[in-house]
Amino acid sequence: MLALALLGGCPAAQARPTGFAGLQCGANIPKLLIGRTMPNDRVVVTERRYRNLGLKDLGATELDAGYNAIWWSICGVQLVELEDSHSVVRDVLSFDSLPRKALLFEGGCTVHHQTLRNEVIAVLTDQAGHAMLAATKAWTIDVEKGRFMPQGTAALLCPRSGAHAVESR
Repeated sequence: MLALALLGGCPAAQARPTGFAGLQCGANIPKLLIGRTMPNDRVVVTERRYRNLGLKDLGATELDAGYNAIWWSICGVQLVELEDSHSVVRDVLSFDSLPRKALLFEGGCTVHHQTLRNEVIAVLTDQAGHAMLAATKAWTIDVEKGRFMPQGTAALLCPRSGAHAVESR
């Protein structure tokens, strides 16, 4: 059995693709990204290499416990990857069917005027003139599991200053 694994005869021993290699529009891209190691190339190099996916870097944020939130537009859909300190994609959220007035958010939010301890990724409802916006969907990061975890939205408010328009429209 060990010899088979060393020779590559065992599927578990075969290397998983890295980066966006082998992905195609129409596939379940979020699912296919989980477990991949992302190369630390310059953004323009990565975007050029995967132009067939319409790949566009939308920014990144260093989070607590060595995680990073990496935002991309792929095949016209905006998503955020949760990468660990070894550049392995641990989880992915995809935002492909949002209402027109939706904004995406990453940062600190409050519930009943109490600041949440963890960083929040949320879909907010844009309301002109409001500094704090209500969330329709939200997630926090479970650093133990390396996953996005659903966060209740009752009384959840997030500042407009951390929100941005959806790029996939």
